[in-house]
Amino acid sequence: MKKLLFILILFTWLSYSYAKPIIYINEVTFDSNAPKSALIGDDQQYIGKISFNIIDAITLPI
Repeated sequence: MKKLLFILILFTWLSYSYAKPIIYINEVTFDSNAPKSALIGDDQQYIGKISFNIIDAITLPI
């Protein structure tokens, strides 16, 4: 039982550590062919550029 619990906790931690943040925005005027940028605020300190994916809630990844 302890081994199963350990495996579940480990899997959860690994899934969380590799997850990309999701930023939801409500803008309909983005040019779909132009580069996109976003300002992200959280408690982590980033060095250099960070990549992200833009997800359209209706049509999924753009």
